[in-house]
Amino acid sequence: MPLPFLHSMTILEEEKPCMVLAVTKGSPKTPMVLAMQVKNGLKKKKVTYLAIFKKRKDDESGKPMPEEIEGVLDEFKDVMPPELPKRLPPRRDEDHKIEFKPGAKSHVMGPYRMAPPKLEKLRRQLTDGAVGHGIHPTF
Repeated sequence: MPLPFLHSMTILEEEKPCMVLAVTKGSPKTPMVLAMQVKNGLKKKKVTYLAIFKKRKDDESGKPMPEEIEGVLDEFKDVMPPELPKRLPPRRDEDHKIEFKPGAKSHVMGPYRMAPPKLEKLRRQLTDGAVGHGIHPTF
């Protein structure tokens, strides 16, 4: 009977509980991080990153694409270019707008508040994603 949680450790943090699989094999050249090291780092409030790299099998890259997907890609090849442009398209005469029905009210809400670490992470992601794509902050 398989026991999926046999070689793992569950970390019950208040914000995000997670499960860390223990390393069960590896060569001396492969750096390993034990589950206890991760737990101790989290207890000490150290910034911790975990990553898994899976080697892609050669036979996966040569798999033929399903006919349905090929048909859709061929049908809409003029809509989605193979590479995204590095800048924004030219401005139009009229910006996008949604006209409300007479008497309808907008459902505008205040800004969503988040914890400072999460806000910093979001800002970093937006900054990293904006590089080379012409996205500029509005605040």
